[in-house]
Amino acid sequence: MKGVKMFPSREYEHPRKLVGTTVKVAAGQIDTSTPPKLEKVYDLLESIALSGASLVVFPELCLTGLNKNLSETVPGPSTEALAAKAKELGIFVVVGLLEKHRQKFYNTAVLIGPEGIAGKYRKIHPWYPSEYPVPVEWGDLGYPVFNTNIGKIGMLICYDVWFPEPARILALQGAEIIAVPIKASLRSAFDYILRTRALENHVWIVGANGIAVAEAGGMAWKITGLSQIVSVYGEVLAQAGSEKEETIYADIDVKAATHDKQLLPGAEWEKTDLFWERKPETYHIILNK
Repeated sequence: MKGVKMFPSREYEHPRKLVGTTVKVAAGQIDTSTPPKLEKVYDLLESIALSGASLVVFPELCLTGLNKNLSETVPGPSTEALAAKAKELGIFVVVGLLEKHRQKFYNTAVLIGPEGIAGKYRKIHPWYPSEYPVPVEWGDLGYPVFNTNIGKIGMLICYDVWFPEPARILALQGAEIIAVPIKASLRSAFDYILRTRALENHVWIVGANGIAVAEAGGMAWKITGLSQIVSVYGEVLAQAGSEKEETIYADIDVKAATHDKQLLPGAEWEKTDLFWERKPETYHIILNK
């Protein structure tokens, strides 16, 4: 096989050209065992902004836990305080809380930027054992995508990513970055689920998990950490450990997510576009089941 070019066996091993300008993103992994964590988030923003990051994601429910007494409206005291800080620092923040709205409770992720609250997402797939007893309602805002000056941002929350449809819907709506606040004990999220969602949709994913030991109903489980930033080719760009608070960073070429959906960078073959090849007319069973 002398003189024959060996074909790379991983998508991210193929040559890549910069499509747009790079953006630095971060995941803030913090101890979520004793909410509220507004002070922790607030204090971390200073150093994260000094690092040059334009976006940071924090864990699911980190401001309130599932405590009704700590629940807040959006906007509310915590999100308004973070909005003032984001304006001061010129940074985007995704943070999770238990939102109270018209006597109902939602597991909500809020996107806050230099101009204030850019939008929110209410978790559509609550985790039954812990969330339904509150009760947490399943989200009624759909899967919004927010157009910002650093890219088009969608949000999912923890259990949402175990389902392939939500991330695909965000990608079909043009999302370039999917922010995922998480509070998970299953390592599968970081072994392959976030990587799969990024690769199959050609999007950047920033997943921020907490660290804690949770207990309910006579059972205990460890919130695993392992926060992760994943490329559009399923490549883990940065990953936190499982035992301590830390912030991870990566530089991403945001527009690579929407410039095209070529499975292989450099397009060695024509028409390897993941979305061009879709056949929606054959997927009707998804809607009928």
